[in-house]
Amino acid sequence: MAWNQTKKRRTHKRKWNENKGLWQILFIGSIVAALAMTVAGCGQGGDAGKAGNVPAASAMNEGNASSAALESNAAAHDEEGSNVNFEIETGGKSEDAPADQGDPSVWINATAKLENERVVITGTTNLLPGAKMKADLTAAGYNMWGYNDEAEVGRDGTFKFDIKQPNIKEGTLDITISFVPEEQAGEMEAYGKDGGKLTGPYIHQYEESDQVYQKAVAFIHVNADPEKAGQEWRTEIPGEKPEDYGSPAVWITPVISFDGKRYLIKGTSNLLEGVKVEADVDIPDHWHFGYGESARVMPDGSFSLQMKKPDKVDTFYIVLKVVPDEDMPKAAKEAYGANGEKFDGELVKAEQSDQGSISVIQLKMKIKEEQ
Repeated sequence: MAWNQTKKRRTHKRKWNENKGLWQILFIGSIVAALAMTVAGCGQGGDAGKAGNVPAASAMNEGNASSAALESNAAAHDEEGSNVNFEIETGGKSEDAPADQGDPSVWINATAKLENERVVITGTTNLLPGAKMKADLTAAGYNMWGYNDEAEVGRDGTFKFDIKQPNIKEGTLDITISFVPEEQAGEMEAYGKDGGKLTGPYIHQYEESDQVYQKAVAFIHVNADPEKAGQEWRTEIPGEKPEDYGSPAVWITPVISFDGKRYLIKGTSNLLEGVKVEADVDIPDHWHFGYGESARVMPDGSFSLQMKKPDKVDTFYIVLKVVPDEDMPKAAKEAYGANGEKFDGELVKAEQSDQGSISVIQLKMKIKEEQ
């Protein structure tokens, strides 16, 4: 009997514990439900707040909307500040286009000037409307990047470039304007995908992966002197090729000028386009470095480069050389030989290289300063 009473007490205690657990679950559930309702209420309040940020016209009647719109416009006007002067650029009128627009004998005329710390280039060409052109600005003796711009030819044949002026106060800023058929968005049948149909003195050749391409190029040389700002500088007029252009009997006629700090060397020759002309100084009884410069020959056989003046010497030599190498254009290799073995004339000089004996073109000029 005692065992039965004990069993009854255990059973009663177990039921009480189960009821207690059930009440705890119900109590916790009610708390969770209350919190959920509170959060939901807060969420509705947040959405109402967001609704207040929606344009006023969507939350007001018509009369209030008009008033709010006027206030909004007035506030926007105050925030905009004063009026700004601007100029609308157009593609021009087709009736103003050059008469030979689209002709494969391409020409490019342009002027450049320095204004408001910008290099502004404007010009006209007979390229087809929509043709993309590029302008790149460099300066001898400086490593430069990012000084370029692109433009499309308008219906009237005009174009414009606007490039930041580099912080260079002396010497020359060299501008190259180019039209490259290979880089156009779509093929222009008049010029050929590789530019093979282009003709005229503005046309230059270049090679990529042993394939020859053509492009139209014009040059402008701008005096970087700040006192020259406001003056206009025009594109160079290309010269005509000499009758013996490409002959292995090479001749070079240089003209040298001095601006007080640098020597400007302009040369004419019968060298083929793309051949590299190297220039350096030879100072007797002196070690020297850092004077070397180079330039590529233009389609008319001309070239130009600048060299800084050696310090503390009165007499020295400027040496111009053409050295055959693997980067020489294909046409030049055929005309002069891979090692220059076809070179002829009084400017030919034998030299030793890693490939053995080679022939180079060398022109050595003695410079003696007047006291």
